[in-house]
Amino acid sequence: MNVVMQCHSDYNMDTGASSSVGDYYFNVGGQMQFNHSGDSGFIRFTLSEASGGDLWPSGTGYSKFNPHVVGNIGGLSGRGVFSATKWLSTTVDINFVSNSEGVFQGGVWTGAFTRSSTEDYSPDSSEQWQREVYQNSIGSTASVAFVMDSGNRSVKQTVNLQSAKTFFGDSTSETDIESFTVEVRSGNLEFNSELAIDKVSLAGDNALLKFTSAQKVGEFVIDAGALAFGGKITAGDFTVGAVSADIIFTAADLAAHEIVVVEFDYLSNDFDPNEVFTAYDENGNEIGGEFSLTGGMGESGSLIFTVPEPAAYAAALGMLALFIAVRRRK
Repeated sequence: MNVVMQCHSDYNMDTGASSSVGDYYFNVGGQMQFNHSGDSGFIRFTLSEASGGDLWPSGTGYSKFNPHVVGNIGGLSGRGVFSATKWLSTTVDINFVSNSEGVFQGGVWTGAFTRSSTEDYSPDSSEQWQREVYQNSIGSTASVAFVMDSGNRSVKQTVNLQSAKTFFGDSTSETDIESFTVEVRSGNLEFNSELAIDKVSLAGDNALLKFTSAQKVGEFVIDAGALAFGGKITAGDFTVGAVSADIIFTAADLAAHEIVVVEFDYLSNDFDPNEVFTAYDENGNEIGGEFSLTGGMGESGSLIFTVPEPAAYAAALGMLALFIAVRRRK
């Protein structure tokens, strides 16, 4: 199944003009579900597709068109593909937001964001038509910005971003969209990526992010909120603008003596990691320990958490359990 957003333009544009066809929106107040029957089936949502007769009226001379597609959705689930046409430069915003009643449904979605085209430009089209289509595609790029702003940390949205080759197989002719960013302003986002991400930002006090990627992140920024540790994050630039931020570790994480949270090529600013970061376990208990930095501003290095001694950690949890038991008796 393929759902297509076609991009139209004004026939009265000047020959050779360069313009934008404007913003295109799709708004889903509930959960957007990519459900299909059968193991080999999938749903494709084509975010931008050139409507040949409208974008390239024969004899007008080619024009550059750069659609901006904005999706405001209350959750995403299932398995599928979002695609931008290869003929146009396309900017895509995927905003995870609550609906008008303040409800966010979240979900788990696995799939790819690709460059492809459903439009069939036949060989018997006029030479000028084919030339205009080709010229428009030269240097064409696409980018996707994921923004989590649901306002609800109790409902999680999980995105498992795969490459085109993982989703379709090595023989596919489809390519991946060239640029991705991830920002969490509020709410709970788990983002697992096979592709390189240009920038990841944790940007709000009510924001919770778990991020995993085998690829290096171009820039990783922590301005506020909580990071659920999902494995070492490798980044080009690392910036910490937060006054305070939390990092959450699982029991399995805490079995190690030292945990490398972020490994970076360039530290953008100077800060005291023990003044900024507080460590918690997955049950919300503060666990002590110590954060440290290797490398100074302008240098490469790592953000490291040293786990407290097991005996001290166990004693702290024991004291907490005793305190709760006493409170309950009262």
